[in-house]
Amino acid sequence: MVSVEQSGWSQATTERLDLRAVSAGDLDVLYQLLSDPRVWSHFPPGVYTSRRQTARDAAASVRPGLPVAASVLAHNTASRAVAVAAGLHLAWEGPDPAGRTAGQTRLLFADRDLTQAQIQAMLRT
Repeated sequence: MVSVEQSGWSQATTERLDLRAVSAGDLDVLYQLLSDPRVWSHFPPGVYTSRRQTARDAAASVRPGLPVAASVLAHNTASRAVAVAAGLHLAWEGPDPAGRTAGQTRLLFADRDLTQAQIQAMLRT
């Protein structure tokens, strides 16, 4: 017997199985599973090689219609490197519009092209 709970996420439960959407708290376990070559013995190209790849793909699977994106200041080379290593590309560059970093160069990285509305939403947060 399968029960499905609707509260923003679906969950299916049986006596032996509990299926639910992944969350940020699952990242370490998910990476451990997806990086294990034994899991991928029939499809070797699927082996996950980094936690960044695991995080990016997990985020994309939760809301596939939304971009996976990162917002960093241009001088923050470590954060820029993480965004690039996660497979994100530079989608926008310009002055930060407000707050304590106003006027500094802000970089938006994403897994796809961003719309003007998405750029504006990222700049407001």
